[in-house]
Amino acid sequence: DIIKADFDIKKFTEKYEWLLYTIHSKCNCKIYILSVIRDNQNLINSSLKNIAEKYICEYIDLRTCEKSVLKF
Repeated sequence: DIIKADFDIKKFTEKYEWLLYTIHSKCNCKIYILSVIRDNQNLINSSLKNIAEKYICEYIDLRTCEKSVLKF
């Protein structure tokens, strides 16, 4: 969805929240949300981080992981 020209962050966030709500209501599991590595990623990653906090999920910033791997 994020590569489409008509990408809508609000719609994306609503769908993501609905997905997490559905998963949480059906099972008891740990959920990890990975950041996006693309152009214009800051708005999307900010939204994903907020969703992770709201739904008590683990947010993993792949940009940080990528920098760590590049050091080796």
